Amino acid sequence: MKDKQFWTIYFLLARTYILPYELRAIQKEKVRRMETDNGKSKDVIAVEVEMQESKCSRESQTLPDDSEPEGS
Repeated sequence: MKDKQFWTIYFLLARTYILPYELRAIQKEKVRRMETDNGKSKDVIAVEVEMQESKCSRESQTLPDDSEPEGS
């Protein structure tokens, strides 16, 4: 077998066997990036909701003090 034929067959076989694993690794990386991007946005939303809830609880705590009857 000539050297050129050997390398042609070698790289053809290597490409056909390795390609599915490379594609799977690329897809996993894309999914991981999408999850981290979505996770960051979910964390930001959770923090915003938490801040709004704390503001609402502060306002509800001050309302009874403000609404006391003045003549009592």
